[in-house]
Amino acid sequence: MRFRNSHLVMGGALIVLGACAGGADFDRVAKMPSKGTPFQAALQKEYVELSRSEYSESDIGDMIFFAERGKMAAEAMNFGPQMVSARALPANKVGALSGARERLVKALAGGAKGRAPKHAARAQAMFDCWMQEQEENFQPEDIIRCRAEFNAAMAKLKMPMMAKAAPKPMPAPMPAPEKLPGPFTVYFDFDKMDINAAAKKSIIDIAVAHLESKPGTIMLGGHTDRSGSNDYNDSLSRMRAQTVAAALIKTGIPTSKIRVDSFGENLTQVSTSNDKRERLNRRVVVIFRR
Repeated sequence: MRFRNSHLVMGGALIVLGACAGGADFDRVAKMPSKGTPFQAALQKEYVELSRSEYSESDIGDMIFFAERGKMAAEAMNFGPQMVSARALPANKVGALSGARERLVKALAGGAKGRAPKHAARAQAMFDCWMQEQEENFQPEDIIRCRAEFNAAMAKLKMPMMAKAAPKPMPAPMPAPEKLPGPFTVYFDFDKMDINAAAKKSIIDIAVAHLESKPGTIMLGGHTDRSGSNDYNDSLSRMRAQTVAAALIKTGIPTSKIRVDSFGENLTQVSTSNDKRERLNRRVVVIFRR
């Protein structure tokens, strides 16, 4: 996942903000006026729906990824389907996805965006959906659904597969990228945003894992328990995420790799009644992405 959001300077460090600046909030992205073409407007809607779907499954990383793509489309930014190499795919699935992406890119470059913007946007979004589900590789019905929706959209673009007299031998599959470590969780004391002793150990563990695995992006999501008002918890979760970001930067992790997001008392790890204190909900979740 690749994100470019607003920035916050904290203690001399430049930190990229996510949902607290509206970049990863699919409801806000859905309400953004489109500044682009009919294709980009349709793409915005498609990615918002994918983001909403991942939110319903508590997949925060991909929720943010798809919401950010919707935001980019709304802002008339030009980008294509996700690169096959961007996800850790099963080796025996790389060939099919590479071929599908090649057909899609040719269709988009050949005028499909202007000729059939909604179908073109559907095809791109469903390819990215197929990629995401194939990387997870544990919900076959979702993989089949995304792939079928992609093929249906491609058929409407009148881009059928070219028949070949004799298929070329498939190249030896590339080894699947090694799975990144994590997610990591940094816990906080009640109504606190400072790093305690246990949190310091977690920060060290994250820094060591970063050195060993060299992720391209480090996503931070701040959370609170349900004690206190929504507005207060929104602010507290944001400050917790910023505190962890600053601590990671001090270990030598480049600022440019870090993406900061916050969710207040939403997305609790443990379900509780309102105003209930719960240690496991007072946390910052750290996710590595390539």
